[in-house]
Amino acid sequence: MWLEGIGLGIGRAMGTFSGWEREWLYWYTASGEKTLSPDERIQQEEYRVSLEAQRAESEYQRAESKYQRAEIER
Repeated sequence: MWLEGIGLGIGRAMGTFSGWEREWLYWYTASGEKTLSPDERIQQEEYRVSLEAQRAESEYQRAESKYQRAEIER
């Protein structure tokens, strides 16, 4: 249901909040995107940070391998 006065829609979707997984009411943007609950935002940010850490570790490992190869060649 679109609420013109506030420029948001309200609708249902499955989600988790405070450990409860069930159907909840969510706010939606004009483009149809569901806004995230505080728990979902935290989860999304933790996932993003985890990916960044994995990428940094991979880059470190590549640099370390390159350094070791250079040392062997020298």
